[in-house]
Amino acid sequence: TPAATPASTPAATPPARPAATSSAPARPAASTLPPPVAAADDEPVWDVPLSADDPRAGAEDASVVVVVFSAFGCDACLAFAPEVDRLLAEYGDRVQVRWKQKLISAEHPDAGIAAEASLAANAQGRFWEFRKAAFEAGFRISRDDLETIAGEIGLDLDRFRRDLDSGRFRDQAMRDSMIAHETGSHSFPNVLVNGVRMGKPKDWTSLKTVVEQELARAQELVAAGTPPAAVYDSRTRGAKRYPSLDEEPQWIDLKGRPRVGPEDAALTVVVFDDFQCPFCAKAAPNLRLFQQRFPDRVALVVKHFPLSNDHADAQLAAEAAEEAHRQGRFWEFHDLLFANQQRLKRSDLEGYAQRAGLDLDEFRKALDTGRHRDRVQADLLDGRRAGVTGTPAIFFDGRRYRGPKGFDVVGMEAVARTHLGLGR
Repeated sequence: TPAATPASTPAATPPARPAATSSAPARPAASTLPPPVAAADDEPVWDVPLSADDPRAGAEDASVVVVVFSAFGCDACLAFAPEVDRLLAEYGDRVQVRWKQKLISAEHPDAGIAAEASLAANAQGRFWEFRKAAFEAGFRISRDDLETIAGEIGLDLDRFRRDLDSGRFRDQAMRDSMIAHETGSHSFPNVLVNGVRMGKPKDWTSLKTVVEQELARAQELVAAGTPPAAVYDSRTRGAKRYPSLDEEPQWIDLKGRPRVGPEDAALTVVVFDDFQCPFCAKAAPNLRLFQQRFPDRVALVVKHFPLSNDHADAQLAAEAAEEAHRQGRFWEFHDLLFANQQRLKRSDLEGYAQRAGLDLDEFRKALDTGRHRDRVQADLLDGRRAGVTGTPAIFFDGRRYRGPKGFDVVGMEAVARTHLGLGR
């Protein structure tokens, strides 16, 4: 296996947005559409792609599409749910509602399985009944609770259970969650109307205001010749979107670097670390958790990037970690350093070496002689060539990861599944 990333198999650059499928409104050729109608300066338009498998309700050829990012087991989402129902009751012949799952930073530990269950219900044509019952259940959304709801609304329970057991809808839930991140839809719930975000407070007045605003703008486009079903694309085409991954992969030398996971991993995650960096300490356990979710498919590789101008002890800590790696105890030592990063002086490092079961004589000799200084500097130069200026710098198959803040494990999974096909 080449000791490098981007990957064991090249990752194709993803399209700017997932392709619309046959049940989404047909997208006219760009040359037949007028330029997008700009929102006011304080109302950015976001590129929120629609997919054929989105749960939806309302007018098929609506000129206004309301996208609701929401989660189950969420108080704010539950409080807002009646406003979506009211919207469909009052505007259903003029708008279309698309429901998308939002799991990044979700409140409830069962939000993920509830999202998948709702999509299993959608596949049986009963999403809205399931949504209503799940919100009425509040925080009672365990697997058993979800099966009870499925039975009560008349789903085929054998099919429903198979779908949950197989994780059939995990990719879709992750895709929606990634779109939420890439469109700045961080709060719960988050509503965008033809790409324009609903303001606060999250109530009927705010929802109606943005819907009426977008209906008026849509009317302008239709009057200018845009088919109603093409208005959404005209409004959102080329609009704002935050990329989760850089498009261009970087070549990073991985030979001899600390690794957990298979050599022929479907996805190789590389992190440039500084043991004195508090953000690295926060990212480290989440990176390990992400790898542990896919132990046979994901590899995690560590490279050093000590920011010596800011962190006086980072260089020596990196050299110490290298000696631990040479002695086959890297990860034990790595965890001790991040757990105690306020105490990384020479005497502290020797104490951690003893706790990790290292040969202390060899450890001391390595630090005294600078045995691993060049190795650490080689990692540092490698990082600079890849554009690293701060830590942690994370690369998925060589592409710089710019996913959700806080290094959310669900966010990593969403990006990997959607952009790199990890779940397929």
